[in-house]
Amino acid sequence: MINPYDKAHELARALKECAEAKDWLAAQKELAGDADGWRMLEDFRGRQEEIAKALSEGREGSEDEKKQVGRLYEVIVLHPGVRRVLEAEQRLVRLLADVQRIIGDAWNELTEQGYKGIKASAAASPDAAAKPDGEETPDADAKTG
Repeated sequence: MINPYDKAHELARALKECAEAKDWLAAQKELAGDADGWRMLEDFRGRQEEIAKALSEGREGSEDEKKQVGRLYEVIVLHPGVRRVLEAEQRLVRLLADVQRIIGDAWNELTEQGYKGIKASAAASPDAAAKPDGEETPDADAKTG
């Protein structure tokens, strides 16, 4: 029998060792040696976090804030090191999202099978006419009465 925990650990190791993760780490390490580039990236991420926080609190970022972040992005991607980090990060995030979707699809299939099985069992059961609290429906009373 397959142990899901073992497979989860195997997946975690594979994610840490995949080309996307290694490229992202290497790009970050390279950029860490460039104080100006690193500062640009941190400033950009700080602004992104501010907007995300505002959205999570039910506030929409102003049009000006969104334009400001868009302009900042246009500037920072001109820096080769920052661009490499962001591109590598985008590839890694896409991989993680794909893995999450695959796991979510498995969960959806599993729950769908479970619900179909429960419905089929309930329909085939002689107690199918009984209410969930144990009271019988009028139809069931007529059959037993």
